[in-house]
Amino acid sequence: MPIEHPQLSVEQVMAALAALGAAPVADPDLRPTGPTQDDAPELLGALLAAVELEAAARLHFGAAQPAGLAALTRGWRQQLGGGRVTGEVLLHRLQRTAADWEDTTGGPDKPAIAQAATAALLAAQILLATANFAEQPETFARALDEAEGGIAAALTALYETRLLARGQE
Repeated sequence: MPIEHPQLSVEQVMAALAALGAAPVADPDLRPTGPTQDDAPELLGALLAAVELEAAARLHFGAAQPAGLAALTRGWRQQLGGGRVTGEVLLHRLQRTAADWEDTTGGPDKPAIAQAATAALLAAQILLATANFAEQPETFARALDEAEGGIAAALTALYETRLLARGQE
């Protein structure tokens, strides 16, 4: 079920990127009139990256409780308002995190610990999304099977990592 929210125009997204010093420059041969609505997903991705980089720089993620995290979380929750929309946004974020993690940790030869993390992220996303299918028994059961498979894959990769760490195979 789509989230009901007014869509930002490309101009608004470009203005936000410009304000953050992260506005991309459109190729005048490809986009003689500038970005179009078709470019919105990529521009929103650039905006997300700019904001996440800013947050990461300010939160000091070396500490047990990063300084500023409570305020950042409070602002995030106030903007979303809670409920189903918050759950949908979290599912999308987890899905992006899994895809981004997969892209940054390499291909099939990546370390077993990275495989475990990828499988766990995907299993978590599926498991959280499963709540949306509670009224659809067949889809619900299939989603649970997928989540269980992901958790099993994560545990297997974690076990392999532990064996390698101990110098066994």
